[in-house]
Amino acid sequence: MTSRRKFTKKFKTNAASLVLEQGYSTLEAAKAKGVSETSIRRWTRKRKAEMSGMTPQGKAISAEQGIIKKLEARIEELELDNDILIKASALYLHSNTKR
Repeated sequence: MTSRRKFTKKFKTNAASLVLEQGYSTLEAAKAKGVSETSIRRWTRKRKAEMSGMTPQGKAISAEQGIIKKLEARIEELELDNDILIKASALYLHSNTKR
């Protein structure tokens, strides 16, 4: 059984740029890079979404999008913590005013 090949983010970005920036067809880019046409299509779709400012659902291709994903996750975590603290302080204040 053969193991699955892994490609770096730089390789994927470069392959996608062949289609998006240099005018290659997906088939030409796939042959030039030695990968499947499906991979080129997937990387191109992801890269196009990243370039338009969308955060990808899966792993990010560019380093910047990876950082954005981490920051979005951290914001979500902090907002949840903040909500918990607000509710806890409200309960504390409510219990102190009953005395």
